[in-house]
Amino acid sequence: MENFIIIIGIFLTAFIALAIGTIVLIKKNKIRFAERQEPTIEINYFENNKKIWLFNTKTTVMIDTYKFSEVFDQFPFLSDFQESKAMMLKKRGASSTKIDKVVEDLLTHQSVILRHFQKSSTKLLKGFDKTKLKYNYQNANYLLKFYNVFLNTYKEQIIKNFVNKIMVVELNEIFQNITINYNKQEIIKKNLDRIELALEEAVGVILKKLYEDLSINEEEFIYLKESDQSTNDNPNMNTYGKNFDQFELAYQVLGVDSSIDDASLKKAYRKLAMEYHPDKNPDLKANEYMSKINQAYDLILKVRNLK
Repeated sequence: MENFIIIIGIFLTAFIALAIGTIVLIKKNKIRFAERQEPTIEINYFENNKKIWLFNTKTTVMIDTYKFSEVFDQFPFLSDFQESKAMMLKKRGASSTKIDKVVEDLLTHQSVILRHFQKSSTKLLKGFDKTKLKYNYQNANYLLKFYNVFLNTYKEQIIKNFVNKIMVVELNEIFQNITINYNKQEIIKKNLDRIELALEEAVGVILKKLYEDLSINEEEFIYLKESDQSTNDNPNMNTYGKNFDQFELAYQVLGVDSSIDDASLKKAYRKLAMEYHPDKNPDLKANEYMSKINQAYDLILKVRNLK
């Protein structure tokens, strides 16, 4: 009986120690999460607009030549081409190696287009900052209407010149529906150039319309005062170039600079995953932050064409 009591005592002691250790670990993770502040922006109207724009956008695109639809459900209008891969796998006699090569090529072309988008988007946002409009709810929503015109142009170009031209000739490597002679690389280059030019022209048209509209309705908006420090002198000042730039925001979430090399980028991501992954950190806020980390990392991988 005495031995039984001793065993029970040892068991209870071990259980209490384990419970205390778990509580300490949870508190420690909460402290670690509190110490590492997620990049904050006073109010990110762009994030809200992004969700609304994507929600209101039809994300499935029919590829008429092959009679199936691909899904573009990642902002700004991106795909992982899983529907295309599934359809190619149904093609009798199709090599899995060749199918993987087609998907890889599609991702590469998409990465090129995304860099064109990034370049034109940056130019557009710099144009927004030149208006000297103060960063507030009214002004942000006003400018987002112009930014959405740019997003719609990008989507139209994806459908017109990427899906219906570039994807068609790439998928023909498997389906072989097109029998006439054509130069695949020439078609790809021509349509990538068309997309780049269309985005550049859209920025010019949008900014011209914006400046004209502001000159007519100037009294309706709040502008930065002359006493305000310039953006160069005050890096903490809220600007549209800073708060609407999803690429720079993605790097901020990862806590790195946009000039970081690929190897260091992956290392930084792995470090964050070790700290905030639900298996490592039971804090609910950490789980939510890990989701943002994954989204940011995925966007950067796509623009850099990394796996």
